[in-house]
Amino acid sequence: RVKHINSIYLKMKRKGLRFEQLNDIRAVRVEVENEADCYHTLSVVNELWQPIAEEFDDYIAHPKANGYQSLHTSLIGPENRVIEVQIRTSKMHEHAELGVAAHWLYKEKGVRHSKQFEQQIEWLRRMIESGDHNRGDVVFDQFKNEAFRDRVYAVSPQGRVVDLPEGATPLDFAYHIHTQLGHCCRGAKVNGQIVPLTTALKNGDSVEILTQKEANPSRDWLNDHLGYLQSARAKAKVRSYFKKLEKEKSVQAGQEMLERESRRL
Repeated sequence: RVKHINSIYLKMKRKGLRFEQLNDIRAVRVEVENEADCYHTLSVVNELWQPIAEEFDDYIAHPKANGYQSLHTSLIGPENRVIEVQIRTSKMHEHAELGVAAHWLYKEKGVRHSKQFEQQIEWLRRMIESGDHNRGDVVFDQFKNEAFRDRVYAVSPQGRVVDLPEGATPLDFAYHIHTQLGHCCRGAKVNGQIVPLTTALKNGDSVEILTQKEANPSRDWLNDHLGYLQSARAKAKVRSYFKKLEKEKSVQAGQEMLERESRRL
């Protein structure tokens, strides 16, 4: 399981730890078929390596407030290095990876959820749609941050949920909605306020893209130092636009050259 540098830094800052004090830098995630297999796998890894008792958390028996379930344990592995192991079922993994936004995906697939889960989702949807999350509700902030770790889920004015990498901007959002929307983007509103296109989006942000009909992408958008784009998908679309533009210019230049030569003959 890949650890993002930013998430490592935030954990060190939040818990007041040094890098060498972190127990989850080396982490393994095990996905099994059912809940019973989770506990069986736990017993197997505990036999293989020495478990650290105070680092064990049973989020299956005691799920987090956002519904997250998994077994977490840390063990002293090869070369006396600490390894974190997470054990979960496929269903638990989907919820952990997609968070609350999984509701919309599952709904499209026709998957049914418990009444309690549906009530939690409906509450979140109302909070997002009403803009009430701007009031600084601590519970809501914790709910969002735990559910969407290392990802950002922003919402369009039409209620479409867009999955973006952490640090994504309104311009990334535009390109994830539609290529042409990104090409024509000239501004953005986040939660009703006009913001720079380099603004980092947060979970639950409502994003409205402002466009100009004849607008085109800027080469500045590909400059990493300026911070317009964070996602590889959006950058690829901008590069494709300029590659196509250069090709069209080359074709046009070739045609003009042929026309000049033909007139000389």
